[in-house]
Amino acid sequence: MPLFAILRVDADHLHPGSCILIEADSLIAIAQDMLENPERWKILLETLYPDETDIRSLWQRLQTDALTPQALLRLINQTQVCDDWIQMVRIQPMKIQSLEELKIENIWAPSLSSASNDAVN
Repeated sequence: MPLFAILRVDADHLHPGSCILIEADSLIAIAQDMLENPERWKILLETLYPDETDIRSLWQRLQTDALTPQALLRLINQTQVCDDWIQMVRIQPMKIQSLEELKIENIWAPSLSSASNDAVN
């Protein structure tokens, strides 16, 4: 079963427990679980405010709005750190690699590795 990372960041950056790995069939399955079992996700959803035009948290929106899993994922991806109490969450598929196979330049800095190669040549 695929692995997904749920990463939570606030104005103070990362904390212990900021990232959890979960097994799920898909991103849609995770969002569907949030819609079907909102109490499980309440502590997270109460702190997410996706936009400035609607002052309700995602938790409040789940109570009144008919959201699809796709719409919920779009709202989650709109969250950002703006204040001391606002959090950003991202849900990302994970790929597990062995330490021996790890190539950091292919993951985090593809443009930096090509620039470094250009500087050497």
